[in-house]
Amino acid sequence: MAHRFSACPFARAIAICTLLATVTGCGHTVTVMGANDTPDKPQGYVPPLSDLIKQAGRDANVSKVKVIFIHGVGDHCPGYALGTPDNRDHIWLSPQNMLAMRLEPAAGDSGTTVHWYKIPALTRRPEPTTPDAASWFTVATRAYAYTVEPGQTLQVDATEITWSGLTQWIKSEYLGYDTTNQAASTTQCETRRQSGPGSPPGSREILNKAIKETLFDTALADAVLYMGPYRSPMQLAVAYGLCQAIGHTNSGCSWPSPLLSPKDNDTRYIFVTHSLGSRILYDVLRGLHGEGEVSALMEKSGVPKPQTSTIDQVLDATPAIYMMANQVALLGLANLDATLQPGQQPIPFDLRIPLDLNTSGLASLPALVPQSQNERPAEKGGLQAFLRSELVQRRSNTLNIIAFNDVNDVLSWGIPPQYQHDATSPDSIARVRITNVYVRNEPLLPWLLEMPVTAHTGYFDNKEVWRVISQGACGQNKSLAKCQRQGVAP
Repeated sequence: MAHRFSACPFARAIAICTLLATVTGCGHTVTVMGANDTPDKPQGYVPPLSDLIKQAGRDANVSKVKVIFIHGVGDHCPGYALGTPDNRDHIWLSPQNMLAMRLEPAAGDSGTTVHWYKIPALTRRPEPTTPDAASWFTVATRAYAYTVEPGQTLQVDATEITWSGLTQWIKSEYLGYDTTNQAASTTQCETRRQSGPGSPPGSREILNKAIKETLFDTALADAVLYMGPYRSPMQLAVAYGLCQAIGHTNSGCSWPSPLLSPKDNDTRYIFVTHSLGSRILYDVLRGLHGEGEVSALMEKSGVPKPQTSTIDQVLDATPAIYMMANQVALLGLANLDATLQPGQQPIPFDLRIPLDLNTSGLASLPALVPQSQNERPAEKGGLQAFLRSELVQRRSNTLNIIAFNDVNDVLSWGIPPQYQHDATSPDSIARVRITNVYVRNEPLLPWLLEMPVTAHTGYFDNKEVWRVISQGACGQNKSLAKCQRQGVAP
């Protein structure tokens, strides 16, 4: 007997959920988990931003904070973080979020300044271009003031890097046909989609359309592009933007000289990334330090590279990297060797199993003994390579990697425990503290449905995210004072 879908129970479920949401207020929940915590016993800890700035400050008098925003998969316009006259809605630093962070525009603020660039070839430096260019990236800046505590204000130089314009034209040409839209999209900052030859017939249901055309065709496609050769221009754009942010140049790329003493560094650095932006950041930071393929890419393009001691000092003055959604665990699968065997426990990628070649040169059965440190294969990028790099292992204090995840975000994976292993140096000192923060961004029907698009894009509209960054949090939404009494938080 065939089963038929009955609308009545479903309608009653929606009505009950809506009523319960109204009665309970459907508050956002926050769960903070350490790298090795289990869901039933979360004991993670996120320090308040002001404490992190002081931690990295040590003996120096901090007077400035540089905040660098890097977006992730999907279409983005310049101003997505800082705002522009043409882009005011749902920006990351909205007036409400600025209030939660104790931020305000700097005195004499004239708004966001946007510089447009193109990459004519990987053997040439980026060049200025205009907003009507087919392929582009931008670097935007704006100044703020941050009230650390009453009577203490720090200057904030914010930089926003937008690489989305480098992939939109590709998605338009190769995936734009996969739509039932009859009229073409005309917005300059989005993938163009129009029904035509090769397009599917009929129409898609609303939810399926959002998943297929927004999450897959315009968002996941960026991650696929990055895992192939086209990651090079994406990396070069971010490297160029970091040069402007760190060097504080209005345009072009000019790196500062290293300080005579780290104690002279009165600037702190905060990175805020979303989705694929996290992976790009880790790869580019290693490249700026002379490690990995990004280093060779910069040499080929003629983009100046900083002295390694300059980047050492920058990362040492970076107390936290805030990641909103990420695919590091998913993309890390691309690093696994073909010799991986069933039944093995997940291991850090630096302990991948080698291929055992016999004397005839033909591949024999894979050896089941992890490689020694001396035989470790070259890292292929990502968070593991970053954690094992000299850039991290030379730190004199702890870097906090704080990963925000919505459990209903289909494009986000929490950071698993084997990554914390890579964060521990040979002298058994953990240079990095990895923390997963689980939130609910926008439940449409609590306990039943959360829209998949807003689950992935709604982190910056979630007031709980900004509360955790500003005020800190621990465990199952406990107060910091309670966690300190329990010995969970310092």
